[in-house]
Amino acid sequence: MRGVLDHHVDKGEYDELLEFKDIRVCGAAVTLILAHIYFDELQKEILDKETAFFAYAPILIDTKWFNEELYKKKWTDLDKTYFDNL
Repeated sequence: MRGVLDHHVDKGEYDELLEFKDIRVCGAAVTLILAHIYFDELQKEILDKETAFFAYAPILIDTKWFNEELYKKKWTDLDKTYFDNL
């Protein structure tokens, strides 16, 4: 299956090659990966301690450690929700 998960503006350049696309504004692309893991109820199978720890870094870096001044500019509730679930 070929698809795109991204948190940047989408220009639709490759749409004809994709089977799915999830483009949402959020701080970190890994947030969208986590959203799909939880949506598909795969968290018990995929999110072991090491994988969760691996996801922490990009979320914290991309959200500037959830700096309140950057809320809805550099991060959203989606980031916070899935970060808290880790």
